[in-house]
Amino acid sequence: GRIVRAASWVAIPAVLVAVAAVPVRAEKLTLDAASAGARAVAASKVMVSARARTASASSRVGAADAAMLPTLSASANIAKRSSVPEFALPTIQPDQAELILVPDVTMVYGASLKASEVIYAGGAIDASRAAAREDEASAQAATHTTAADVKLAGVSAYWEAVRALAAVEAAQAAEVRARRLGEDTQALLQAGMAVQADSLASDERIATAHVVVVRTEGQAANAITKLRSLLNLPADLEVELADTLEAALPARPEPLADLQGEALTRRPELRGAASQIAALQARETQAS
Repeated sequence: GRIVRAASWVAIPAVLVAVAAVPVRAEKLTLDAASAGARAVAASKVMVSARARTASASSRVGAADAAMLPTLSASANIAKRSSVPEFALPTIQPDQAELILVPDVTMVYGASLKASEVIYAGGAIDASRAAAREDEASAQAATHTTAADVKLAGVSAYWEAVRALAAVEAAQAAEVRARRLGEDTQALLQAGMAVQADSLASDERIATAHVVVVRTEGQAANAITKLRSLLNLPADLEVELADTLEAALPARPEPLADLQGEALTRRPELRGAASQIAALQARETQAS
């Protein structure tokens, strides 16, 4: 029995060590510009606030429409009074019931039902409904504007991270080139074809290139951290960027006049401003 117990105490730590030695593969997320923008919108607390304002404006539309409908109100009440001695008149006939003049009523119940409907409001209800609908359109336009801004922030942070990583690669390549030139300078110095000043200048180029590498690595780390924070990514999730700056350049944009015309017709801020003006006009009608 002792041998079995000793063997069991030795085998358990061995199993635990074997399990602990199994490597755990970290999750990896591959991002591109489109997914970065979509994740930024999904993770934004500003979008939650904008959607709540739109929902509030929609509920006010329902409340304004309800003013046109008939209203029905019901009420019930109960009252308890002090007990009053019952007063009854005796009767002459033995088989005849007494005549009660003052009953003893301690509980009083009541109920009422009232219906009302607006017949004429001078256009105030229609103006209120129109103002509520314009407020809802303005809130929806503001939500679309917020979504576009948050998406742009996510896409911009993504491309800034791509640019920062490309800058690190360029700085590392420059350092490698500076070190190779330093080796060539040392070879020329040993051959008597260079002077000590050339060697010192080579060392200065190597040191400067290394400083640039350290600076760009710090900027890249900050860019990745900003992107992770904007997308609300967990710390243990590995992020991989799908794009690099080695790809072909995008096509030239359309002429500025065409872009301005498209912005004037599609931007939600302008639709929101028009809805706000219409809502103010409707409230002016309601007040007058």
